[in-house]
Amino acid sequence: MSRPDELASQRPAPLPELSRSIELVRQFQAGNRAACNELLERYRPRLLRIVRVKLGA
Repeated sequence: MSRPDELASQRPAPLPELSRSIELVRQFQAGNRAACNELLERYRPRLLRIVRVKLGA
């Protein structure tokens, strides 16, 4: 059985897309409107699906 410290070293690196999204959120929080626009474009399909499910559409 693996020890927790061994398992931590075996975790894959974060996906580049996730890393980019995190960076975009940080930039948006700092006031970067272009970062906000990129986030909206990136996540628009997911956001629309969530809204449709919530509204029962």
